[in-house]
Amino acid sequence: MAEGDFGERVARVRCITQELVKNGLTEGVQLKLDEWRSRDVVYLSATVSTTTELVYTVPAGKVVVVDSMTLYNAAAAATVIDIYDGLVRIDRIAVAATDSAVVARTYRFETSIRVACAAWLAGTFYSFSTLEFPDTNRRHTPPS
Repeated sequence: MAEGDFGERVARVRCITQELVKNGLTEGVQLKLDEWRSRDVVYLSATVSTTTELVYTVPAGKVVVVDSMTLYNAAAAATVIDIYDGLVRIDRIAVAATDSAVVARTYRFETSIRVACAAWLAGTFYSFSTLEFPDTNRRHTPPS
């Protein structure tokens, strides 16, 4: 073979294998994530300034999936806590007085995680266990 032919370059070709996994939450196939780096917990203690709090803003080009959350009501009365994706309410959860609720449901957030609590005291907190996924794995309208 002449210099520069394929045979000479074969030894330099490296195969890199990346495992793909199916993810029904994002409606597609994606690269397998390193769970140690992709999992995070976002946390917020309520303040006396407002009843609606921004907990987390989803980065551009990403979708955040919450697979569990803990809501603690520090008030001496039962309350209702609303969970929002941006301005869209996605769930309403009742929490007893000075009690917590651990919710093992899955939610997908595309803009931000916001929480509204009708009756609360300082010390009320919200904690969300999250995973980030690339937005490209979501189903999109096919080109015409």
